[in-house]
Amino acid sequence: MTALYFLLLIPGSYLTPAEQFCPEDKGPYTKEQPCRRPTLFAFEGVCSSIFFLLSTLSIQSWYVHKEPSTKLPPNPIGRVYGYLPRSEQIAAISFTFQLWSVVTTPFIPEFYSSIMMGHHILATITSYLALQYQTYHYYIMVFLALSEVSSLPLVIMGMAKYYPSHFGFMKAVAEPLFVVLFVYYRVIVWNRVSWLLWKDSLAVLKVKDGKSNDGKKVNIASEYRPGKAFVLYVILTIDVILGLLQLFWFTKIMVEVLKVLGIDVIDFNPGFE
Repeated sequence: MTALYFLLLIPGSYLTPAEQFCPEDKGPYTKEQPCRRPTLFAFEGVCSSIFFLLSTLSIQSWYVHKEPSTKLPPNPIGRVYGYLPRSEQIAAISFTFQLWSVVTTPFIPEFYSSIMMGHHILATITSYLALQYQTYHYYIMVFLALSEVSSLPLVIMGMAKYYPSHFGFMKAVAEPLFVVLFVYYRVIVWNRVSWLLWKDSLAVLKVKDGKSNDGKKVNIASEYRPGKAFVLYVILTIDVILGLLQLFWFTKIMVEVLKVLGIDVIDFNPGFE
């Protein structure tokens, strides 16, 4: 990813960003010395590549080959502890990308905010736990990859925002497509799958009748991953936080949609972006 980032700095150095993204302390800008922000193009280029890869892998597995429903037992144990090579691949890609984002975004002001840093950190933790403890392979395909389908038009919107003279023509298509995909994948699908995630997790954490030979309480989680029940609690907590974050973003998107439709609404912004 870092190599791709530096490679994309080359074409990015030939693009002229919108005036508001030109640092004043590096001006004045002229035709001979125009404003250049290749880091914006390079970062968006890396994001679009990873989002496309994750979207492709998850669409093939979830919709085409139907691996989560055909290769995993259709029960809580299968969905929580079952193994899918494709999910392991997705977790590895996601972990690498999210960790890379944690390191790089502080150096690009347009992409750095407390809410996005929190998102990257939580996604990094989720990816790591799925890799390290082979947990939730059914679910991470949705949360770490299929949800990124909605991020593809978002990247295009970003390019149109930062480089309107080069990519502005794509905005009219990207914006409504983003709204539709976000509502479907990050609100409808996300919450539906989260509900099943909680049902399955509570099922494997439920204490069985009787105790083990050492007198400890027994549940499915302790049988399949002894001493690792904390992984389930951590991911359940992250699921709540990220689920609320999707609803927060959904609220902001709906505010913008209503504005486009000519409806006056309160601009909801708590100020921690």
